[in-house]
Amino acid sequence: MSGGLKLFHCIRRFGAALLSLSITAAIGLAAETQVSFVGKTIRVVVPVASGGGLDLQSRALAPLLRAYIPGNPSVIVQNVAGAGGIVAGNLFMREQGPELTILQCHIGHPLYQLLGHEIKYDVRRWHFLGGAKRDFMPILQRAELPYTNISEWTQANKPIVWSADTLGSTVENPARIIRSAGVKIRIVSGYPGGTARLLAVLRGEADATPEVLTTAKPHLEAGKLKVVGRLIPPQIPGYRDAPYVLRAFAFTEEQKILYGVAEAPWHLQTCWLVREETPKGIIQVLRDAVKRAIMSADYESAMEKMQLGGDYMSPEEIQEKFIKPQLGIPTDLQDKFRKMALSEER
Repeated sequence: MSGGLKLFHCIRRFGAALLSLSITAAIGLAAETQVSFVGKTIRVVVPVASGGGLDLQSRALAPLLRAYIPGNPSVIVQNVAGAGGIVAGNLFMREQGPELTILQCHIGHPLYQLLGHEIKYDVRRWHFLGGAKRDFMPILQRAELPYTNISEWTQANKPIVWSADTLGSTVENPARIIRSAGVKIRIVSGYPGGTARLLAVLRGEADATPEVLTTAKPHLEAGKLKVVGRLIPPQIPGYRDAPYVLRAFAFTEEQKILYGVAEAPWHLQTCWLVREETPKGIIQVLRDAVKRAIMSADYESAMEKMQLGGDYMSPEEIQEKFIKPQLGIPTDLQDKFRKMALSEER
């Protein structure tokens, strides 16, 4: 047999072997993705008490998951409140019940990990199924103050009083980064939730705070509040001149990264996830179901009734905008952020 013919047969055998491997892999993938949940139960764990926005979103999602998952499994919602979602996160990692468990993510879950709270989970090992992004996040200010936008806060003779909830929270941290750029800001914490923070501004106890537009709308229409800035890049309908924090102040490159940590939780409204050991086929089925549910007219209608917006956010977007800016930065910057966020300086 000539050398050329030998080479031809070698190539043909190699090609046949490669084709066989490809077919085997394809069959394996098909088998893995042909998942049925007939007669099964899926439990959705909500990390807050019943009745709030997070709870209502999971309860709106549950019947749609049942409709979109093969086999139409039972989907039950369980509330596990405590410590801003930490209790649910820890329980989620510890429990190994017979039913598949989906955890609804609290926007504080990665932040608690970064700050070194007592947690039993690692957000980086979770498989995100998808979620809803936050459309925009305004910074609201008392109308009687002379500043038309946050850029003018640099001219303030007295500190801008920022109402917040707790030390190291998603509400406090943006103010701390803005203050590091030389803006006079005094943080007043202890307000239990967005409505209480906003009322503090309306009563004159504070000057500014971030809060969703739907909560602030009647006070904006009454001329008691102004939209003076935005925490995240998307422009606010009706307030397109409100500047984005990163463009309003002279930050160093390091401060920009630290602000990215503070900003990251505000990109996400909510999302759902499963544990690390969940089979790939099940993950894909659940991702498809979550996407179809969030993009459905039924879910959109339910969110409109509750005045909760938010377009679909893919697992990849969740990683890029929510997880990596908080847990993917260099260790020395994580340490700096942790020290700043947990400082008792108000």
